[in-house]
Amino acid sequence: KIYGHTPVMLVDDLISQRTKSICLYNNCIYSFLLHDYELAFDYHTKHYELYKKYPEFFERKEAMQLLNNFMYCCCLTHKEDLFNQLVNELTNIKKQTKEESLYIKRAIYIRKLEFYHHLKRYKEANSFAFVAENYLNNGKSDKNTFNTKYLQLLIIRAFIENNNFNAAIAISLKRYKIVGPDFSSSILKLFEYIAHYKLGNYDYLLYSIDSWVKTIQSKRKQFPAEKVMIKFFRKVCNITNNEEKKNLTKDTIIQLKELEKSNMKFFIKHYFDFAAWFERELEEMK
Repeated sequence: KIYGHTPVMLVDDLISQRTKSICLYNNCIYSFLLHDYELAFDYHTKHYELYKKYPEFFERKEAMQLLNNFMYCCCLTHKEDLFNQLVNELTNIKKQTKEESLYIKRAIYIRKLEFYHHLKRYKEANSFAFVAENYLNNGKSDKNTFNTKYLQLLIIRAFIENNNFNAAIAISLKRYKIVGPDFSSSILKLFEYIAHYKLGNYDYLLYSIDSWVKTIQSKRKQFPAEKVMIKFFRKVCNITNNEEKKNLTKDTIIQLKELEKSNMKFFIKHYFDFAAWFERELEEMK
């Protein structure tokens, strides 16, 4: 932007199909960074068409990644028919190795939960979340522990969105051998707090908050959204007056929406629209 340049790579005049593939992949990534998902869909479509026309230029791993990424783009742009087509295509790749089979299974569990979330089909997400949870529990998930943690987060989100708070708490208490960014861990805890709050488990809620704050205080500062919501949940446990509760909820919504104006917007709304959730809570109080 400063120098008037663009990272978009022009591909129409390129002769090498391999070079075209690399450029289209980079353009897809750039579109995601801009949060321009329709543009990302256009580049993914061109990349997919190139793959179908010249499959010999794509290694198996590249082909699977392309299908996986295109499925995610379909989630964001609500392209259901194409999404289902890609799921079938990925599932039916021939002569899968054990590693490839695990990659494909995990990708489909993650993408289907994302798909139901973006289309707001919460009952279907809730049902599929139990299937995905069994996949995690049977110990056959792949060794990519980052993705195991992400799948756990999506399962909890599916339960929360369908008001299945007991199931959300149950899986939040499971400790898989996982690693991942601190922000994902924070979101997991916030989902757990929502579940305890909705079930009226205030003692457990306060205990979980205190334990989490002690865990992170020597490692990092609280994330902005995390700080706002911890403050809400601590205060609301000691409020009995409905008017005070409504005022606290309104104040929390204002703070979360202010954060949406910052660079935190994508990271907050990518996982869950907490401000919208509090707005629904406010409606129920009236």
